[in-house]
Amino acid sequence: MNRVSSGGCPYTASWLVHVDLFHRLNYGLHWQKMEAANWDVITTAHNNFQLRNESLYFVFHMSRFEHFNRKKYGYSHSETVTRVMSEAAMKGECLSLPSDYHASTLAIIPFYGGRPPNVTADLKVKSLGQGNSLVKADIKAMQTVATVCSLLRHFGSVVIGVVREEDFTLLSGMVKDMGPDISKRVHLKMINGLNKPANLPFGLIMWAKKHVHQINCLYRMKYNISYTPKRLGRRYKEKSCDDVDIKLLNSPRGRFANPKPVTHVYYTESDQLLKFSDTNIRNAILDALNITTHIIGRRIEKRVDSDAVDYMSGLFATRAVCGDSSNTYVLNW
Repeated sequence: MNRVSSGGCPYTASWLVHVDLFHRLNYGLHWQKMEAANWDVITTAHNNFQLRNESLYFVFHMSRFEHFNRKKYGYSHSETVTRVMSEAAMKGECLSLPSDYHASTLAIIPFYGGRPPNVTADLKVKSLGQGNSLVKADIKAMQTVATVCSLLRHFGSVVIGVVREEDFTLLSGMVKDMGPDISKRVHLKMINGLNKPANLPFGLIMWAKKHVHQINCLYRMKYNISYTPKRLGRRYKEKSCDDVDIKLLNSPRGRFANPKPVTHVYYTESDQLLKFSDTNIRNAILDALNITTHIIGRRIEKRVDSDAVDYMSGLFATRAVCGDSSNTYVLNW
């Protein structure tokens, strides 16, 4: 692995962190650049590393295939091939999910089915950092369901945050259609009180911080467990559970009546398939994470003329590995 110090080069629009580091992240509802959801992890963690081997841990950024095709062939062709790829990805990722997932990792995904702001008459996007996809909401939703299934292959549950009723309805129906084995592990959350859709990533993260704190406190209350962070940081102070009502344990809602602890949190944009080369790599990364340590994968794109049906074909890394290569850091498992 290489050690990295800034968020620009290793940017993947996603992160996997230990819950202790997650609670240290500091977001504001006024933020509206999605990239900032990635950068704050880099600046908060003391130790940031990126894997040199791109095949071990990466995200496949699906909507970039649309961007490449729109630029080369125009909007109509772009939407057609993107729909084909998205359908294939949804079918491929949601088929026969494995049972050896890491149950105590919660994944969160913001979803917005509308177009980005400031789209010109000739379909050019001037809203860098707020989403650039121009395809219809149902295509975006297919990519989201494919992303969800790629996460459920490795993690216990997924929460999708939305700001529009039509997005909630669209995704609810699609998730239900995937069957109970998938739908029981996926939850949709309407994030209210935002000034604009671009604030959604940060509204969802702030909701998740409260949710995870509540779940873990109830778990500790139920089993009378005292908690010490995995690795104590000098500036870290565990938040008290005094703000959590123990009566919630008697709630008819299962997640409160039988709370399961959350040890890790994964965040991603809604158009990114998560891939680990195998479960040993995934588990080694999870074990290495703590209150100060963050391990970053790679972001992979799909070539413009590659086969849309074979959705995992034609993949390539647009950026070389980042950070200082003069010192080698090794992850053992």
